[in-house]
Amino acid sequence: MVNIVIFGEIGTGKSSVINLMAGRQIAHISPDARRCTLQWTEYPITFENGTRYQVFDTVGLEEPRLQTGEYLSAISNAHSLINTLKERGGVNLLLFCIRGGRVTATMQSNYRLFFEFLCEENVPLALVVTNLERETIMEDWYTRNMSHLEKYNIRSTGHACITAANLLDGKYRDKYEESRAILCGVVEAHCNAPMEGWTGGQGWLASSISKLVEFVVGRPKKTDIIGILTKRCGMTKEMAQQKYQSRPQNVVLWGESGVGKSSLINLIMGRDVAETSPDALSCTVNIASYQVTIGGRSFRLWDTAGLNEGSEGKVPAAAAARRLTLFLDGLNKGDGVHLFVYCVRGTQATKALRNNYQTFSSAVGDSKVPTVIVATCLEDLHPMTKWWSQNKDQLAKYGMHFSGCACVTTLPSEHAESQDLRQRRAQSYEDVCKLILDHCSQTPHNT
Repeated sequence: MVNIVIFGEIGTGKSSVINLMAGRQIAHISPDARRCTLQWTEYPITFENGTRYQVFDTVGLEEPRLQTGEYLSAISNAHSLINTLKERGGVNLLLFCIRGGRVTATMQSNYRLFFEFLCEENVPLALVVTNLERETIMEDWYTRNMSHLEKYNIRSTGHACITAANLLDGKYRDKYEESRAILCGVVEAHCNAPMEGWTGGQGWLASSISKLVEFVVGRPKKTDIIGILTKRCGMTKEMAQQKYQSRPQNVVLWGESGVGKSSLINLIMGRDVAETSPDALSCTVNIASYQVTIGGRSFRLWDTAGLNEGSEGKVPAAAAARRLTLFLDGLNKGDGVHLFVYCVRGTQATKALRNNYQTFSSAVGDSKVPTVIVATCLEDLHPMTKWWSQNKDQLAKYGMHFSGCACVTTLPSEHAESQDLRQRRAQSYEDVCKLILDHCSQTPHNT
């Protein structure tokens, strides 16, 4: 089953978009400002090519701090939907509906709630911009506003600029028919039926609930989180306390492009979950997270874009630094940061390492978060720990200080043909896991 969740603030035309996808009216729409969707509603839709989708219309969200009780109810509905879909194959695609106009605080709130918090940025998101019938060329809206969306960190894997108004005449009617083809094309391009949907993973509720409470009512206290878990999600107090204590600790990996951050994550995870590439350009475009259990403790590993790609890379250096700052601001407002891991290629310490270290330091400021260093690509050095003894003094001379170090190889298992390389890879896994366990702060810090 292919599940699509459509979300956005009140009045953006989510129900109309569903009718547009279906080619007929199956969802109730309202011409006024009142809600016409009181809880999530399911609609089966079959495209002309025979592909079947289950589309879930969600409660329209208003600015949360205006009516906290109502907003918490909407969050409860959203949680209920995600929980339901966990048993039905997960979420395959998010459609984020916005009206063609200015980027508002409410728009940002909706985006953060569904994409960043509820789905932890692990579900493809397509932007659907409605009310564009008066645009000569509807796509022009996105061309004009793309940089504005990026400024507010609203990212998408695809977009559809459309009109979902079905009662218009003349040239506007032609745009409605054009819009259906555009929207269906975006859905087909970004909702791959054979792919498994996102189900939230282990401990999803525990990892997201504190962020949700902070998002609605300010930085949460433990009692606030326990109260939400018990009152809104039906848990006992004992279960809620256990969920609170099992929230994952945030480990942020950073460094220049090409040093093997994604390969290091695959080593820690024990399988290929992060995309890697031998090319000169970074393959990490968006910041991605991966949850893992090490030594009975839960961690969330954050893979960030390389900082040194210049202006021609997939993520130019200035944009990567800006995105990193925004990302860290988001973590500060949630659970904070427990550990920084500076990834470097195992070569001689150079000024380039210092420059990237300084770029990161300027983003985190006077942070109390522990920072460790992991040197990669050391499969040919015997022993691998020799790199640290040869370079630690030079690193200190450059003003780079670390709480701990691991010297590793992230060579994929299929390339570790000899027994020696397999042993080195296994040792690397143990060393980096020990590094995280030994130096990850039990108390989160702000950067």
